[in-house]
Amino acid sequence: MHKRALLFDLDGVLIPSERAMARAAQKAYREYGIETRCEDFVAHAGEGDDRYFAAVAQQYDREFDPAMKARAYEYYTTYAPEAARGVARRGRALLLNLRRDYPINLCSEAGSARVDINLDALGLSRGFFDSVTLGSEVSHGKPAPDLYQLAARRMGIAPARCAVVEDTPCGLTAARAAGMTSVALVGTFPASRLKDAPHDYMLASLVELVDALPP
Repeated sequence: MHKRALLFDLDGVLIPSERAMARAAQKAYREYGIETRCEDFVAHAGEGDDRYFAAVAQQYDREFDPAMKARAYEYYTTYAPEAARGVARRGRALLLNLRRDYPINLCSEAGSARVDINLDALGLSRGFFDSVTLGSEVSHGKPAPDLYQLAARRMGIAPARCAVVEDTPCGLTAARAAGMTSVALVGTFPASRLKDAPHDYMLASLVELVDALPP
């Protein structure tokens, strides 16, 4: 029996994509006459795509149109390879190494299309993971624990034996609420922003993960 399972968020963890996604969203919103800032979108990282896009539209007193998201995805398709450059090969090697000892699950609040864009940029597929769990499969998104609870059930592993790698405060809150070890990865947000979120470990890089994990 495995001692522990690993659950990985995608955006901001396996691929440093949050600012690339924000740039794509900015460009899409500009076509709708909305001038935004990159930080407007990054502030909602990890909250799920519907909240991510709708919150910024509302911030500028505009009604959210799903076509805005679709257009942003079109732009993001060209930005994702740039975000993955330099991390794809190392990331695949790390995951392959971890798979020798742990089942690994991909957990993402991002839309299905965005997940596949990211995986393609990384040279991975959904089949690479032991299981894939998406926000569209649960009733409540982060910071609720539903996503991670479903992932644990899917793998047949108790939450207490799962470790979640997250890059956002709401993701870390979800992991802790699910009764799992929460590992904060600095990147999307600085350590100063993550330190008050519930976490058991804080890493500057994924390469530190193996040494950080408890037995």
